[in-house]
Amino acid sequence: MGSGKPRQAVKKYLAGYSESEASRLNNIQTQYSHTLVIPLYDESFEAVNRLLNTHFSFTNSESRSTVLFILVVNCPEDGSSEAEARTVYLLRTLEASLQSLIEIDNLTYGELESGRGVIIVDRCSEERQIPTKQGVGLARKIGADLACYLIATGTIKNRWIHSTDADVTLPANYFDGALDAEYTESQSSEVPVALVYPFKHLPESGYEIASELYDWSLRYYVECLKWAGSGYAYHTIGSLIAVDFEAYAKVRGFPKRSGGEDFYLLNKLAKVGQIKSLNTPVIKVAARPSQR
Repeated sequence: MGSGKPRQAVKKYLAGYSESEASRLNNIQTQYSHTLVIPLYDESFEAVNRLLNTHFSFTNSESRSTVLFILVVNCPEDGSSEAEARTVYLLRTLEASLQSLIEIDNLTYGELESGRGVIIVDRCSEERQIPTKQGVGLARKIGADLACYLIATGTIKNRWIHSTDADVTLPANYFDGALDAEYTESQSSEVPVALVYPFKHLPESGYEIASELYDWSLRYYVECLKWAGSGYAYHTIGSLIAVDFEAYAKVRGFPKRSGGEDFYLLNKLAKVGQIKSLNTPVIKVAARPSQR
């Protein structure tokens, strides 16, 4: 993506269409190389902490402290009281695990012992919960809007907004996927507007067959689209996506809906540029029973 007009799109988006949290943290002193947005609802602290402490390796020898995590801890209005209680507990535990540096309204910015940066967005406390119909779409949009602002203002150096979930295991070279895609495409054509990482499901005991059938159906769908010559032949799974921040602003971000937000974001992006499916690195996704 170039400069000029696309940068105007970022400015226009942040001024008129981003969520209110986006520009509140305008005095972060540390500069980070990469950012990762994770919506959290009814997840365990152990799972989130494991993700925060993933050992990343960088081909350009950058240190581990160059990752800024944006955690949007959220609950839907009129949701399960038990799930709400677990999510609020997660919020308080995450806050206690940080060395807090800035607290503004419903945002907390701080560092882990490893030096990695973390922004926690409280959208689960009373009066801050997310409208039921906007669900995870709004949660992802809040996090991605924050990332877009921080990239535009130089707090984050890399232009990719990475998105994932707490039920994944990220490979050590996760962030190199975007860098490799930029290098490859720059040799011949425009850098893609979005990336979709490859994945593998890891089923819980007793769910092996169900997981394999589900995985097969996902891959069959995409392969058939490829066979038909469709421009929409890619997986639409929110935990596998990275989006160029200028393209994100141009299509006005994640749709605010309780499901399918990943599908509709990629659908919009496919109209303005290339959606590239990566061959590596592979993200491992937990295949687990769910009440949602």
